[in-house]
Amino acid sequence: MAPRRAVTDQIALRASQAALRRSEARLRLVLDSAVDYAIITTDADGCITGWNRGAENLLGWAELDALGQPLAIIYTPEDATAGIPMTEMSIALSQGRGKDERWHNRRDGQLFWASGEVMPMIEDGACAGFLKVPRDRTPQREAEERLRESEEHYRTTIELGPTIEWTADVAGKVTAIPNRLLALTGRSREDGLGDGWMGIPFVDDLPRMLAAWQRAVTTGERYDIEVRLRLAGGVVRWFRVRAAPRRRPDGAVLRWYGTVEDVHDRKIAEEALRRALADKATLVEEVHHRVKNSLQMVQNLLTLQARVLQAAGSEAAVFLADSAARVQTIGTVHAQLYQRAPGSKWRSGFICATWCATSAAS
Repeated sequence: MAPRRAVTDQIALRASQAALRRSEARLRLVLDSAVDYAIITTDADGCITGWNRGAENLLGWAELDALGQPLAIIYTPEDATAGIPMTEMSIALSQGRGKDERWHNRRDGQLFWASGEVMPMIEDGACAGFLKVPRDRTPQREAEERLRESEEHYRTTIELGPTIEWTADVAGKVTAIPNRLLALTGRSREDGLGDGWMGIPFVDDLPRMLAAWQRAVTTGERYDIEVRLRLAGGVVRWFRVRAAPRRRPDGAVLRWYGTVEDVHDRKIAEEALRRALADKATLVEEVHHRVKNSLQMVQNLLTLQARVLQAAGSEAAVFLADSAARVQTIGTVHAQLYQRAPGSKWRSGFICATWCATSAAS
C-alpha cells in the first residue's frame, strides 16, 4: 500500500506543480499584457523582484537588468538621495497604500511624470514586499501646466486691467469674486459670495441696483448700471457694473459673467461739467437781460428826445430817430443771437436783413 500511496502523492504533487506553473504563466501573461502600466514588485527592503513588459517599455531597463536593483534607480537622483522610495513604502505600509505622483527617471536619463500607487504585499501577517504601479502621465501633466500658465496669464492680465470680473449662477447668486475686489471693498470671500454682494453698494443705490439685477436674471437681458460702492475705510466711489449671460445651445442661461469698472473720476468730471454749463447758462442769461434792458433804455431815450426836437422843429430830430432805429436793430440782432441753438451756424446776412427791415419800419 505504501508504494501505491507514494506514487499517488507524487502524481498529485506533479499535478499541483503543473497547475502552479500554468497559473504563474497566466499571471505572467496578464502582467506582460498590461503594456500601458509598469508593474513592479520589490522585496521588503526595496529591491526589485518583478518587472513586467510595461515596465521595460516605460523605464527602459530589461527585466534581467532590473531584477535585484534597488527601486531607487527609477527615481530622480534628488528624490533617491532624499529617501523618497523608502518614504513611499513606509506610508504604504502604515496606510495600506501610498500615492506616487512625481517625476521619475528612465534608463536613458529622460524624465517623465509618473502617476500611480505603492501597495504593501502582506504574507502571513508580515510585509513580504511592495507593489508599485506607475503610469506615464507626462502629456497630461504638461497640459495641466499649460492650462495653469494660461489661467495665471489671464488672471494677471485681469488684475492689471481696469475692470474686475465676477461670475454668478443662473439664479443670480455670485459664485466667483476676485481677490482684487475683496481687497478693494475690505470684505471676506464668504461675505461676497451668494447674496453677500448686497452689502457692498451704497445704501441709497442698493434698491435700484437690486431691481435691475433681478430684472436681468428674470429676462436674460444684459445688465448695465452705474452705482456707488462702499470701499474699505468708508470710501464711496462710482462704479459701472455690467453682466451678460452665457447660454446653452437651446438658449437657456447657463451662468452670468460680469465686470466692475471704476468710473468715479469720469462721474465727477461729468458732474463738474454739468455745473459749469449750468453756471454758464445762468451767466449768459443774466448778461442777455442786462444788455437787452440797457439797449431798450437807450432806444427809449433817443426816441423821446427825437419827439421833443421834432416838436420844436429841429432838424436834429431826424438824426436821433435814426440813432434809435440803429439801437433797435442791435437789440434785435442780440436777441436772435441769444435764442439760436448752441453750436449752430449763422450767417452775417441776417444782420443786414434785420437792419433793412428795422430801417424800413422806422
